[in-house]
Amino acid sequence: MPGSGKTTLGKELALALALPFIDLDRDIEEQIQMTIPDIFRTKGEPFFREMESERLHYWSSGTDGFVMATGGGAPCFFDAMNTMKSIGLVLFLDVPLEELLLRLEKDTHRPLLEDKVGLKEKLNRLMRDRISIYQQAHASIHGAGIQLKDLLQALEFKN
Repeated sequence: MPGSGKTTLGKELALALALPFIDLDRDIEEQIQMTIPDIFRTKGEPFFREMESERLHYWSSGTDGFVMATGGGAPCFFDAMNTMKSIGLVLFLDVPLEELLLRLEKDTHRPLLEDKVGLKEKLNRLMRDRISIYQQAHASIHGAGIQLKDLLQALEFKN
């Protein structure tokens, strides 16, 4: 979900594991030379989702290990969850809605949440639409204060 801490915790995890960190959204921005909000505005969400899938497959075809943070919608399109699961361990950061609301109130860089009116309803809808995909992850980590140690523990349990 947006605001769950994927990028922040992903960077910490990559450092702890001595692996490269890839933020899929930043990778797309570099490839297109546009920000994600600009891509959504000028090219539309379908174009973005196709690019997201293309870049995910690009990274998935390599042989080297890495830690990746995807956007909250990435696992939900073009069978991406199965792609991710086929190449590594997938963690779902299950942060309570109230915590996501606090984190996202002032965030202006998320195209699907730019309009803050009805933010709670939008997040509820996103979660409802995506939860069945998210629950396919190898492990779910629940809580408002997920930390690096929680991710390391989940990885240890899965290995």
